[in-house]
Amino acid sequence: MTDKNLYKEKGIKEIEKDVFIEDLKHLKREIEMLRSELNKEVIEGGKGISDVETIKLSQRLDELIARYLKGISEMV
Repeated sequence: MTDKNLYKEKGIKEIEKDVFIEDLKHLKREIEMLRSELNKEVIEGGKGISDVETIKLSQRLDELIARYLKGISEMV
């Protein structure tokens, strides 16, 4: 019975780890997409996007990177 519970707990932790890793992968994709969008706007000289919008994109990118780094540090 004890072994059964131990393996069950181990299985649950593996699933939680897999979900956490998938969340980090999704967050990384969001960061890459937003970074690409921001770089495109900067390269185009801000045509069609205001300084305020650029700052908002940059701040959102900073938030995503901070969440990603926090997630990475929690894994270690």
